[in-house]
Amino acid sequence: MVYTGTHDNDTTAGWYRKLPGTPRKALEKKLGANNREIVWAMIREALASQANTAIVPAQDLLELGSEARMNFPGIAKGNWGWRLKDGALTRKLAQRLRSLTIECGRLKTGELSSAARCQKDDPMSRIAKRAYELYERRGRQNGQTDQDWLQAEREIKLEATR
Repeated sequence: MVYTGTHDNDTTAGWYRKLPGTPRKALEKKLGANNREIVWAMIREALASQANTAIVPAQDLLELGSEARMNFPGIAKGNWGWRLKDGALTRKLAQRLRSLTIECGRLKTGELSSAARCQKDDPMSRIAKRAYELYERRGRQNGQTDQDWLQAEREIKLEATR
C-alpha cells in the first residue's frame, strides 16, 4: 500500500512548503517537478508504484496546504475540523485523476497492471516490478519478499549483461 498522506500528517502541499531548501531541491530533482507541480508529481509516483493499493487524500487532489490538515496526534482539541466543500471535486479534477490512473495502469479492474506505463525504467524500478511479478506468480502468497527481491535483482542484472 502507498499513500501520499493520512489523516494524521500534514497535506503533501503543507509538508512540502515546510521542507528546508536542500531536501526540497533533491525532491524536485528526483520527481522532475517544480513548486507548482510537486503535489501531482507525488500523486503520480504513488500511482506508478508497485503497491497494489494507492491512496490519495482529497486534500492532496485539491493541492491544499496545512490549513486542510485533519488531525494532530496527541492534541485533544482542534482536530477533525476540515470539511470538503461542495463542488470542490470538479469534473476537470476527476478527468485529470482518471487520465493519470489510466496512464499508470490502475483503472482496468482495480488490479495493478504489470505494465504500468508511467513506471520509471531505472534498475530499481525494474527490480521492484519483477519482484512483484514473482509474488503474483506464486499466487500472492506472503513470506518470500526477500527471496523475490533477490531473484528479481539477479534476473535484471542478467538481462543488463545481454
